[in-house]
Amino acid sequence: MKYTISNLVFILISVFSVLQAQNVGIGTSTPQRIMHVVDSFHHTSVLIESYDPASDKDVSLELKESFVGSTNWIRLKKYSFLSSEVLAGVSLTNAGTLFTGFDAGDLKIGALYNYGQVDFFAGGQKKMRLGYNGYLGIGTVGNALTPLHIYSASDYELLRVQGPNAAQTFYNNNNYVGYLQAYQNIMSLASSGTNRLGLFTNFSERLTVLPNGNVGINNPNPGYGLDINGTVNINSTPYLQGSPGTFGQTLTSSATGAAFWAYPTNRMFNYAQSVQASGTTYTGYQQVSGLTATFNCPGNCKVLVIADINFNVNPGTSGVDHFNYDFGVYEGNNYLGSGTGQGFCTLNCFEPHFNFSKIISFTPGSHTLQVWGGVSNSALTTTVFTSSSFSVIVIEQ
Repeated sequence: MKYTISNLVFILISVFSVLQAQNVGIGTSTPQRIMHVVDSFHHTSVLIESYDPASDKDVSLELKESFVGSTNWIRLKKYSFLSSEVLAGVSLTNAGTLFTGFDAGDLKIGALYNYGQVDFFAGGQKKMRLGYNGYLGIGTVGNALTPLHIYSASDYELLRVQGPNAAQTFYNNNNYVGYLQAYQNIMSLASSGTNRLGLFTNFSERLTVLPNGNVGINNPNPGYGLDINGTVNINSTPYLQGSPGTFGQTLTSSATGAAFWAYPTNRMFNYAQSVQASGTTYTGYQQVSGLTATFNCPGNCKVLVIADINFNVNPGTSGVDHFNYDFGVYEGNNYLGSGTGQGFCTLNCFEPHFNFSKIISFTPGSHTLQVWGGVSNSALTTTVFTSSSFSVIVIEQ
C-alpha cells in the first residue's frame, strides 16, 4: 500500500494527538472518550466477530475492574450453537445473554430521560413495557394504567400463581392483612389476626366473617354464629339439629339452651281434617264411606269431632209415619260417641239433617276415626247421604 507524504504526516499527527489525549477516535479527530466511534454512513459502529466462523465460537464484550483476579464484571455475550455453558441450570446455547459476575452488584437497565420508557421485545413484537412512572405493562398496546397491567385479547388465564400451597399475601402499607391461597384441595381466603373478611357490593359490606367465626349479613359486627340484619325468606324445609320437625310443631325457645321443635301448649292445634260423602246409598246401619279422618296426637290431647249429616230415605211402597236414625263415631271397634234423632216420612219424604259434635280425649299417637250410621225402621229400604261432612280439630292438652 502506498501513502503520499501528506497522508503520512496526517496519520502521524493524528496518532500523536490521540496518545496525548489518551482517547482513541475512529471516524473523528477529536475523540471525547477513551474510545470514540463516529459513523457517518449509518453502518454498524462496532462489530465483534468470531475469528473462525467455521468453528462457531462464542463472541463476548466484557467490562471489568482492573485489579488482577477481579470477578466484578459485566458481560454481553452471544453464545454459539456449540456453546456448553450453563447458567442457573439453563443451557446458554445460541442465546444472546447479558449477565453479571459474582461480585458485580446490581445490573441496571433503563432509560435515563425523565419520560423515557423501556420496551422488551420477543418474537419480533413488543411484549412488555416499563413506563417512566414504574408501571409495568405486559401485552398492553400503550402505557400500563396500573403498577401491573396485564392484557390479552385471547387468553383467559392472565396470571398464574403456582407452587406447593401457593399463596398471595396482602398488606395495607406495612400491616399484614390476609392472603389468598390454594391450600391442598381448598381455595382459601383468609384474614390475619384481628382483621375480618368482608364481601362488598356498591362499596357496602354485605357479608362479614369475624376472627371468632361469627358471620354477619348486612351486619359488619355480628354477635352470633349467624347474625342477619334484614328479612329472611325460606322456600324449602328448615332443619333444626338435623330434624325438620313434624306436622304442627313450631320452633320453640328453652330460654336457657338450644331451640327445639315442639307442639303448642294449651292452644288450638293447627290441624283440621274435613271429609265429605255425597250420593252414597246404604241399607241398614253401616260405615259411611268417605267420612273417615286420620290425625296424630303428639301427647295426650282432645279432639273436637264434628259431623254434619244430610240424608234422605226411601220409604218403600207402603210408606211410614216416622223413623229413628242413629249416627256414631268409632275408632276401629271402639265406640266414641253418637247422636240420635227422629224423622218423618210417608210416601213423600223430606231430607233430614243431623248435626253431631263432641270433644273426645285421645292418647299420644296416630288415630283414625270413622262415622257409622243408619235408620232403624225396617220399612225404610235405603238411605242416601247427600253433602255430608266429617271434621276433626285437635286441641293440645
